[in-house]
Amino acid sequence: MEPISDHIKYLRPHLLHDSPRSQVVRCAFRDSRGGGSETQRCVLKFFPAELRSAFEREVAIYRLLSESKDDRLRYARPFGFGEWTNAKYQQVIGRKITPLETTSTNRVYALMLEYLEATVPTSNISPELARSVLSSLESLHKLGIVHGDISASNVLLLPDVAASESAVWIDFSYSWTDASNKQRLLERDRAIKYFAGLVFYTRLPGWSNCP
Repeated sequence: MEPISDHIKYLRPHLLHDSPRSQVVRCAFRDSRGGGSETQRCVLKFFPAELRSAFEREVAIYRLLSESKDDRLRYARPFGFGEWTNAKYQQVIGRKITPLETTSTNRVYALMLEYLEATVPTSNISPELARSVLSSLESLHKLGIVHGDISASNVLLLPDVAASESAVWIDFSYSWTDASNKQRLLERDRAIKYFAGLVFYTRLPGWSNCP
């Protein structure tokens, strides 16, 4: 995971999420190196200067994920990270988006991630999708990562792939690495109860402490 290139031009920013902790913007981008003209899409996640520790924690988690060879680990791939001046940040997001509130007016921190065409889980998802969510969570735990913010809003479901491979975890700003198996078991139990609730407490084979 490398610093975001200064050769990238951002186009058509669109606000996806805004909170005191972070701001998420979808946009197109073009890398001008080598005369490239191909336009791709990405997500830019911005942190205010006061939450530098959350930004650094998420960068560290993505680096750890990138080193894993586990095919069951599904997450939005990072393109890079950076520390931006407020002027560059406002230039990228444009005038239609209200700038992230911060008491420090000269810096924001940015994560650049792949943009995924996906949906979030709703009520009555299938047992296969729930198993996909939990299987991917187990892979995180085997790396020693505790996600820390289990909710349907932090899972994306990819279309046009097998249900068993469709769940993608996002938002690692509350995550940490912990060798304690107790913490992982508590998180796993919470996830099982949460996503089992989305399938109306359907018993999922292989998950013995499902409600």
